[in-house]
Amino acid sequence: MTKTVVHKFDFSEVASFFSTCVLAYGVTTLSVEKFAQIFFPSMEEAYKTAVKAAYLGIVLHAYSLEPEMTVAATLLSSVVMVAITALVPRSKYVACPPFLDNLNEKFKGMPQMIVGNERRVKELQRALVGLDKKNALMIGLPGIGKTKLVEGIAWELANNQIQDKNSVLFGKTIFSLNLNDMVADTGIVGTFDAKVRDLVRFVESRPDAILFVDELHEILGAGTSKDNPMSSLAQKLKPHIITRHWRVIGALTQLDFQKYLSKDPAVFRRFNQVWLSEPTRDECSEILTHLTQSASFKEIYPSVVFEQDDILRIIEWTYKIGNMQVGQPDRAKDVLEEAAKLALEGQKPIKEILIKAIENKIKLLAKH
Repeated sequence: MTKTVVHKFDFSEVASFFSTCVLAYGVTTLSVEKFAQIFFPSMEEAYKTAVKAAYLGIVLHAYSLEPEMTVAATLLSSVVMVAITALVPRSKYVACPPFLDNLNEKFKGMPQMIVGNERRVKELQRALVGLDKKNALMIGLPGIGKTKLVEGIAWELANNQIQDKNSVLFGKTIFSLNLNDMVADTGIVGTFDAKVRDLVRFVESRPDAILFVDELHEILGAGTSKDNPMSSLAQKLKPHIITRHWRVIGALTQLDFQKYLSKDPAVFRRFNQVWLSEPTRDECSEILTHLTQSASFKEIYPSVVFEQDDILRIIEWTYKIGNMQVGQPDRAKDVLEEAAKLALEGQKPIKEILIKAIENKIKLLAKH
């Protein structure tokens, strides 16, 4: 049994700890803060290292193996724990729950995303400023780019495009809440409550956090059960939103807003409403032009080229069509992609198949 346990450990790891300790011994004149900066890029990394070192040190000591390495591992664990305690408050150790997606990290280094949305970014930014209400609720037709707008702001934050220190968005990190992941596997009593606690602890440990909840109306029913009707996520999060410490961006359609507003007006009352209109023709043209010039579009449709008058023609047609179920720029994007597919299949210029693409989409819209 003893041999089985011992052989589970990779002694190269212990050697690595020992080497680090030797280096640490050589820089004992440095402050604890400097030591942490040299050896550990993040406190989470330091914490994991400390735990691993302590565990290996205990095991090695228990079996009287390699006393020098045992001392090294124990020493490293102690030094790192001191560094953690000195550098970061306890709240900083709260790990990001798996049902939250850090949008800043997701879009860091990616191509430009804010195109034709500058006006709506300002509207959203204004909604996040207030004495009692610091939450924004985006309301609009499906397809007008509510989620893309938030992702675009995350892109700006991640790529240092927001330099104004007076901006409410300066230095912020946007976390997207995945409700499906949060309510998954919550059949065991207490599991859902534990996830809510993880969410609350994490958000409150991050003063820079903005929580994005797409389809906000879904939280009114998330986590509910017949045995505990008050387990609604909205009921659990409402006190934290009311405290003014959180900043939340919600998004939902006009129909959902009208449908669910009366069910829990107290939740919606905590949000500044941002009624997003469709982009103008010029904004729509800017969005579609950027789309056709993007690397992802050229990868899927390598031989398809849209001239500016082709894009303008698509925009005019789709504005005339109108469809209360799908807003711009999605209507125009659908026609544009239909034209690109037809052009790719028939190896024909866009101008020759554009009318057919528009007719195809008109027939499809008529069915709805």
